[in-house]
Formats: sequence, C-alpha cells, structure tokens
Amino acid sequence: MSADKSQFAIIAAPCDYQVALREIIDTIHRISPSHSPAAIQLGFGLVELAFEGRLPGYQNLQALYHNRFHTLEVAVCASRLLHGLHAAGTALHPRTIDAAILAALFHDIGYLKADSENGGTGAQFTVEHVSRSVAFVERGLAALDADLRRWIVDAVLATDHRMMPSNWNCATADSELAARVAATADIVGQMASREYLERLLFLYYEFREAGIGGFKDLHDLLEKTMSFYQATRKRLFEHLGGTVDYFAWHFEAIGGERRNHYLELVDRNIAYLESILHEDRERRLSMLKRGGIVGQALEVM
Repeated sequence: MSADKSQFAIIAAPCDYQVALREIIDTIHRISPSHSPAAIQLGFGLVELAFEGRLPGYQNLQALYHNRFHTLEVAVCASRLLHGLHAAGTALHPRTIDAAILAALFHDIGYLKADSENGGTGAQFTVEHVSRSVAFVERGLAALDADLRRWIVDAVLATDHRMMPSNWNCATADSELAARVAATADIVGQMASREYLERLLFLYYEFREAGIGGFKDLHDLLEKTMSFYQATRKRLFEHLGGTVDYFAWHFEAIGGERRNHYLELVDRNIAYLESILHEDRERRLSMLKRGGIVGQALEVM
C-alpha cells in the first residue's frame, strides 16, 4: 500500500452503520469509560431506519452527495475530534459528547423526503435542509431529555455555513463546543475523503437540482472550489476557533505521532485539484478515477 493510500486509510470511516457505531463508542470510551452510549445508539437506530426507507412516513435517502457515506464519515470524524480535545486536556461535559455526535448524524437528514414529497432526490431541499433537519430532530428524538435535544439543535444549526458563530444562540459554553465540533467535522470529514474530488460531481448535480445558481457547468464548480477552500479555511480557523487543530492530539494518542491527518489530506486534495485545473477541460475528468464515481455521476447528468 502506498503512503498516499495509507494516510487515507487512517481516516477512512466505515460505510456500515453498526461498524461506525462501534468505532464511535470505542472512541468515546477513550474519553469517558463510563459514558452511556444509549442516546447515540438511539440516534443510529433512527438514522438507519430513515435512510434505508424503513421509517414510517419517509422514503429512503436518495441524495447523491449528502448520503449515508457522508453522514457516517462526519459522525466518526466528530468522535475523533472530541477525543482530540480530551487528549489535549479539555474537560468535556457528557452532553457535549452526545450532542456533537447526534448533530453530526442528523445534520443532513433534511434531505430525506416524506412519502408525500414526490420527485427529485431530496437535493431540492438544499437551501432549507438545515431547518428540516432541526424539525426532524425535534420529532424523532423526542425521547431524549429537552436539554440534550436543545444542544443537538444548536449544533445542527451550526453546520449551516451561512451562519456565523456570532449569530449562534447556544445554551451554554459546553453546548457551543458541541456546535463547533459538529460544524468542524462536517467540513473536514468530507473534504479529507479520498473520493472528495470525485464526489464534487454529485454535489454539482445536487446544486443543479436545487436551482442554486453561480455555476455555469461542472467545470465551473471545480474551479470555484479553490475559492471555497479559502473561505473554508477562514471558517475553520477564525469562525470556528481553530477547533480543527485538536485532531492532532487524537492521532498522537492512537498512533504516537502528533499529526493532523485530516488537514493534511484536505490540503492534498486541494493540491491535486489545482493540478487538474491546469489541464484542458477534456482531460480533467479522466484524472478523477476513484470509486467509479465519475461514470455514475455522468449517467445521472
């Protein structure tokens, strides 16, 4: 295995619900061995039912980019960031742990279509998906105590990149920390993925379905991802307080080397994207080979 693949393997999140759940619980128990996984188990059970079309009143999740893979990678990423904070000496309220993980699980569930919502993949709800996710949390997690539910809602709202932290209305400082973890994991979890650049084709399809302007075509989105990356770094290090740096403590604790593999892989993806953009448009897609995604995306376009 090459060094490139080895580093991606370090952060690769399981695509299976139960495997991801076990990893998250194991990571949380590194923080607090006595922490009850009940709320997180409840959340995973509900997400699996919903995404797989077994939740009464809902269709299966059909969005191409904001799918099961994205949700699980963000949830696993959030658990690792929590552990990094702990390893660096940050005291974590038990509710912070549950709220961050559950917000990561439910932050994009607004793409889910009700039985009565015909047509589209759910991407048509892109603009309002966060508010739809909040409404789902209020209904679907009603069995949890009201305070925890409020913290989850706060953290889901924080994943809206249009919302500045100065406009957050978090209940407490511990609630705000959960929000920063969820928002950071949402950004870094996807952008560090080995198939991030290929999956941008699915994102273009979702934007087109949602009627979001600003992109002439797929290549325009790829080109504008460079400026998106700069805005994202500002959000991570300024708006979200540099919480992203704490991944390094997680990797040091589990591997003995203080390296921020997530940020390194984000930068690697962006560097490769920059090299692609120097090529003629006719050649660009041939340089995106991972996961057979380009072929799948071109079929739906």
